[in-house]
Amino acid sequence: MKILEVSNFFYPKISGSSRYCYELSRRLAKKHEVKVITSRYPKDLKKFETIENIDVLRVKSFGLGWNISSLSWIIPTLSKEVKNYDFVHLHSYLFLISNQTGLLRVFKKFPLYLHLHGGMDIPNLKGFKPFFKRYLYDPIVKSFMLRMSDKILSISKNDIVDIKNAFWVPNGVEILDFPFIEKKPEKINIGYIGRLEEWKGVKSLPYIIKKVKKIKDINFHIIGDGPLRSYLEKNCDAKFYGNVPFSEIPKIFEKIDILILPSLIEGIPTVILEAFSSGCPVIARNVGSVSELVSSENGFLVKNDDDFVEKILYLSENKELISKMGKNGRKLVEKYYSWEKVVEIFEKAIS
Repeated sequence: MKILEVSNFFYPKISGSSRYCYELSRRLAKKHEVKVITSRYPKDLKKFETIENIDVLRVKSFGLGWNISSLSWIIPTLSKEVKNYDFVHLHSYLFLISNQTGLLRVFKKFPLYLHLHGGMDIPNLKGFKPFFKRYLYDPIVKSFMLRMSDKILSISKNDIVDIKNAFWVPNGVEILDFPFIEKKPEKINIGYIGRLEEWKGVKSLPYIIKKVKKIKDINFHIIGDGPLRSYLEKNCDAKFYGNVPFSEIPKIFEKIDILILPSLIEGIPTVILEAFSSGCPVIARNVGSVSELVSSENGFLVKNDDDFVEKILYLSENKELISKMGKNGRKLVEKYYSWEKVVEIFEKAIS
């Protein structure tokens, strides 16, 4: 089969949907012909190269919109390429590259499979971006992109409940890269891994850490960078790591016993799958599709900051649960979320 992938970014710039595109593409390329059209961002990347048997074609980028979407004009390039492939696999509806693909579909008939990567919820935040998404972008652009797509794939089951011709193709984790370690801690280590910005809920961390440390001697580790880093460093009694290369993340999971995720908006977070694969239970705010992963078997879903404090202290008093929940998380990943399973599910969805 000949597959044309379209992604906002691609390796070596990988995060979110672009990372998913890379991980899926390099596995599909073992059996199928795969080409990726993406942005040339950063600008020092090659215009064309082959990566792990994947042909990668990058289109000039004129910068970033809202710090997330490459300002690339891909319609001329995409128009030439689509005739050579069985279908176009488009990652997310949230980017300018995505919207151009949908626009081209109006004038040029080709099979278009849109993969939703979360971000369907509207964050409970003030400001222009949430307002724009709620009242303009989703009602107009998202609806248009769904109409233009022949199939809808989604990493979240919740996001496609009322959508026809939709298939669940979940997020994945390489379980060999994140080996299981049974957690039997003497002193509890809590970790946060992610961007340090408001929508990730990190403004909750100072309160959670202060409350917990008043009662228990527990270590906190904060991994990531972003606009709120200085604020957090001033207000959190925690060890800060900054940005850590992806290859070093498994070592982080060797240090921590429990992952906390206070995000205000999420899809199916890869970091939860990585935690489960590594044997770490997860305490997460019950938003988006997090409940598809986290349950009482492998962690806790919470509503507010005090719930985080309560569940951290509960696990610190019932340490045997940390090991039990970690084992259950690993079993869940092995059953549904290893990349080998994801490729199987994807191939069934496109057949």
